[in-house]
Amino acid sequence: MDKILQFINKKTNNKYENLLFFGAVYTKSSSTMQLEFMFKDKEQKSRENQDEIKKLCQEYIGNLAKKIVVKFVNSSITMQNFKNLIFQELFNELKFNEADKNRVNFDYENDITIVTLNYQEGAYNIELLNEVKDRIESLIFEKTGQKIDIQFKEISEKKSNILENRKAQVLEDNFIYDEISKSHIVKLTDVKVLYGNFDADIAYLAGNEFDYTGDSFAVVGAVKSCSIKEVKNKSSDQERTGVRKYMSMELEYDGNSTKFLWFLTKNDAEIKEFASGTILAISAKVNSFSEHNNLRVVGIAGCKFVEPKKVWRKSPKNYRYIKPEKYEFTQQTNFFFEEKKTEKEYLLNNTFVVYDLETTGINTEVCKIIDIGAFKIVEGKIVEKFCTFVNPECEIPIEASKVNRITNILVENSPTIEMALPDFYKFCEGSIIVGYNNIGFDDHFIDREGRKQLYNFDNARDDVFNIAKSKIFGLKNYKLSTVCQAMDVPLIDAHRAASDALATAKLFIKLVEKYY
Repeated sequence: MDKILQFINKKTNNKYENLLFFGAVYTKSSSTMQLEFMFKDKEQKSRENQDEIKKLCQEYIGNLAKKIVVKFVNSSITMQNFKNLIFQELFNELKFNEADKNRVNFDYENDITIVTLNYQEGAYNIELLNEVKDRIESLIFEKTGQKIDIQFKEISEKKSNILENRKAQVLEDNFIYDEISKSHIVKLTDVKVLYGNFDADIAYLAGNEFDYTGDSFAVVGAVKSCSIKEVKNKSSDQERTGVRKYMSMELEYDGNSTKFLWFLTKNDAEIKEFASGTILAISAKVNSFSEHNNLRVVGIAGCKFVEPKKVWRKSPKNYRYIKPEKYEFTQQTNFFFEEKKTEKEYLLNNTFVVYDLETTGINTEVCKIIDIGAFKIVEGKIVEKFCTFVNPECEIPIEASKVNRITNILVENSPTIEMALPDFYKFCEGSIIVGYNNIGFDDHFIDREGRKQLYNFDNARDDVFNIAKSKIFGLKNYKLSTVCQAMDVPLIDAHRAASDALATAKLFIKLVEKYY
């Protein structure tokens, strides 16, 4: 940015030393470079001065772009804020959502920004679109002084493609659940009968669904709890006839558990409680008691078993609901700076996905994801972004909205986490996942939701917070905003997933370049 301003002032003997440069966007498809300036001194804002600056920009850029558009803004609104303003108005008028941003294209013709919205066949009424077009164009001009031309383009997706995608998903689901059902049953080895009758050589893993049709079945797992209790017996005339002991047991495997009851006889008087963590296999029958089905112990054995290989889904072949976008803004530097390639092996030899979440609250066990922002780094450059609101299918608490400014209206037409997560998993495939102080929070949400859908986020992890805390000293705290300020990294629109993730990605690159 400094270079083009230096060029302009050198050519004009510092006539425009107070000129502000706000940014540039290069559109590959049309080879168009759009530049934005603002006159800090209003008296300089004349047609002659604007024409002079345009000619100097054309001279500086030369044939690096086929078309050069120079804009003069009336306020400090940036290109990204300008786009976000248009997105917000599209949402207000058409229930537009974050995922729909992928279908909006920006182009530039002289001093007019052309905004093209591609929409699915039959999604909107043409009369409504014409009304919306006039309202938004007028509103944007009032707020920014920039003329825009909104164009709507109807596209049709072949039904055969939709059917093929659905068919592929059904086949995948059938396969995965068939594999899961097989993995619930394991082979027992070194079986030693401890009590009662036990003759099984296979068993269900604790915490899974069982086949109740047989006389008995075996369940294996580690003892989670075990206690001997007493219950007072009653005869038919309701008089007390004595005390009977029973054992209440719970076996668990991989965080899931199954409970059992064992009513002891006089012959079982010497039985003691099993220690927590003991591996047992229990032969059991279903016993109806107090209108509830309980598992009654028939026999108990010590044993070993080979743990099954965990069944996980593979990455989807195609993005289904949220498609990543190219990160275009890195290209603007090509025209104003000598682009420096990284020499850090950590950046050169790995792909990174830097992400952030916004949620309905801080309880990682029950709260929901409502915003995902992620950026991919390849060879030290940000090249791709994945951003979407998520419909939590529940009310977003006011306390959460006060922090992230995300409301139910804002997310009501957004994909659910069941729709968004597989695409995010595909976006992260083969990458090191990076966040800011996210190991106990964001990572927990992603891992929890991944397990529900059988996607295993076992990627290597890195945390920018840990890098900053170990390398930067003397800060009053290590909040993202504080560290960004210390490292001269812009953080705009904090507490939105995309904004925080972008700032974290830029911060990550800077820290690695400086300290690794």
